[in-house]
Amino acid sequence: MSSPVTIFLLFEVQLYILLKLEMEIKRARGLAIKELKRFVMDNYGEEGLKKLLEFLSPEAQNIMTHPIMDAATYPLDVLLEVNRKICDVFGKGDPEFARKMGHYGASVSLKGAFKIIFKLADIK
Repeated sequence: MSSPVTIFLLFEVQLYILLKLEMEIKRARGLAIKELKRFVMDNYGEEGLKKLLEFLSPEAQNIMTHPIMDAATYPLDVLLEVNRKICDVFGKGDPEFARKMGHYGASVSLKGAFKIIFKLADIK
């Protein structure tokens, strides 16, 4: 059985390749946008989402106010815009805020979409 470190490194390489491919075609998976929306809802509630929407482009507002499909692809620019606006509106330039968002994203991923990968790898 592969060590947890080997499996983690393999996962990191695969993630890097996927992100690189998505950046080349300028599309992002819905799961990434959905996790940003979930971050806002879990930490700032419905009012926080309304506040964020005020700062988003019409295209980003449209995506954020409709169901987001995990496997669907959306414009990469929207993902980047939403991410930046969350940092601007709620983080107010604090570098620690980016760490908070990263921690949240990692914990959600480990409980959700990537749970099966770790189960298959038998990581405890």
